[in-house]
Amino acid sequence: MRNLYILLLILLTLPINRLYGQNFSYLEKTDQDSVYINWRIEEKPNFIVLISTRTNGEKQIIKHDKNLSVLEWLFINPNTNTDIRAKRQNNIILIKGLHKGLKVERKIKIDNHSWYQKVSFSLTSFINSAESSLIFWSLRTDVLKPFKLKALKQQTENLNLEGKETKARRVKVTLSGLRSMFWHSDYWFREKDNLFIKYKGIEGPPGTPPTVITLQNSQ
Repeated sequence: MRNLYILLLILLTLPINRLYGQNFSYLEKTDQDSVYINWRIEEKPNFIVLISTRTNGEKQIIKHDKNLSVLEWLFINPNTNTDIRAKRQNNIILIKGLHKGLKVERKIKIDNHSWYQKVSFSLTSFINSAESSLIFWSLRTDVLKPFKLKALKQQTENLNLEGKETKARRVKVTLSGLRSMFWHSDYWFREKDNLFIKYKGIEGPPGTPPTVITLQNSQ
């Protein structure tokens, strides 16, 4: 029985492991505005690092545990004079640095749920699980305010990606509780390896055009 359990764990983590050591390029479009995003995923002995850079100069370096919950987060944006570092200590997120030119030193209280900062990356762990829903925390980068979110697995769909039909698992993310009716976004993950390949959601007040992110290529 124990050997069967170990084998199951190995099979569940294989799709994630295939993504380590690779670069992935995405295109983000909101109406007429567009920006390219590059991911680099690195596996260390006790944690996973995602390095995310954007062509507008923004950079994030995120250190995760093996379940892809955030341990530490570095966020730099020279255009907004932002350079902050955040670290989780039990159920407290400690934030220190410059945010939009202002010095910040803040303690944010959360609970036992995971902290996902780059949601499109951390949800890969959820895709691999047997759970149908998941509660997690995330910080909005513009105001450094925590939000509790809920992820719900949806049906597998066929997406047309760069002219190719791709089977993808969709995950719907909403605000938690009664606020879930006011906002949601959708994420798609390639079925064969759980790689994030598409996002669609509103990232502003009502009337804001939807933001769409799509995979461009991987190396």
